[in-house]
Amino acid sequence: MRMNDNYRAALAGTLVSPLKEFRASVLVINDLSIPLDVFYVDQSGNLCGPDEDGNWTAGLPGLVMDPDGDNVVITGDCWAGSYWLAKSHYSGAFAAVLQNPAGKSTLTFSGFDLLDPNDIGPIPQPTADMLIPQDGPSVLVATGLVQHGTTTRTPVNTFADDQVGLGVAVTREQFWHCTGESYSLAPGETRTVSYTVTQGMQESSSQSDTTNASVGVSASAGWGPFSASVSASLSESSTSTQQLTVSTQTTSFVSSTYQNLGEHPELNLFWQLTDVATVYDEDGQPIASVISGEAPSVVSGPWDVQEIEGTKKKRLERKDRRDRPADMT
Repeated sequence: MRMNDNYRAALAGTLVSPLKEFRASVLVINDLSIPLDVFYVDQSGNLCGPDEDGNWTAGLPGLVMDPDGDNVVITGDCWAGSYWLAKSHYSGAFAAVLQNPAGKSTLTFSGFDLLDPNDIGPIPQPTADMLIPQDGPSVLVATGLVQHGTTTRTPVNTFADDQVGLGVAVTREQFWHCTGESYSLAPGETRTVSYTVTQGMQESSSQSDTTNASVGVSASAGWGPFSASVSASLSESSTSTQQLTVSTQTTSFVSSTYQNLGEHPELNLFWQLTDVATVYDEDGQPIASVISGEAPSVVSGPWDVQEIEGTKKKRLERKDRRDRPADMT
């Protein structure tokens, strides 16, 4: 799925459902290999979960839907044109958003509805309220099933003997990470900034041998088999070819000199697209996770700090009466 206006608004928190005018009925199906939390997006953009009476209320947990075909019919508090947002039940990562038409309809959350890898929305930008933006939202871009419990690759749906592993879920999520080489400069300041550029695996829950064992490949063959196994599994249920490459972390030292020739402080932010591959057991507990940073980093800026702060709404307060001219009558 390519990024569109609805997905962009959902990730930014600005998506809202239309007014409740015409009732509807919708059959919701989870066709992914992991459970989902499904929310109704109300007219204020709040994410709403169902209460005991079936009313969707802001602040409540989402409706948990099991993987592989779990379905539910939503009636009563269901309206034409409403938006339904799904998140990964395991991690809370954004999965997809769908809109139901008037009357009776069916909404299926599947691999088709997940955003394509690397197409996860724009880089976060500084605002007057948050000069240093948070990392971007985590986005689920693929799910699949991998073998678990053996180092001999066999089909997941084969149960010939005890050596054949169970099919367990694997997910791929991406987000924008603000890196440590970001910097700011005062007016007229010249600074030499030294930092390391990181590519490849940044963090792993375990070494390559135990991580490979979690997906049923050779424990001593390095990161290649893990990458191939996960990529193949993710591609099976995705509308695009999934190529996840996990390699040993490499770093290079960089030293650059920057000068602010302007009259105001400036801010430059470095962002890295970050991949997270996680394998879960049959109980939904993470077995292994690998975090990889994509190169190159993307520079956002220079941002004029004074200009950003000037966009903040000023609060006008009524002056005390004693500051006014005295009544001359």
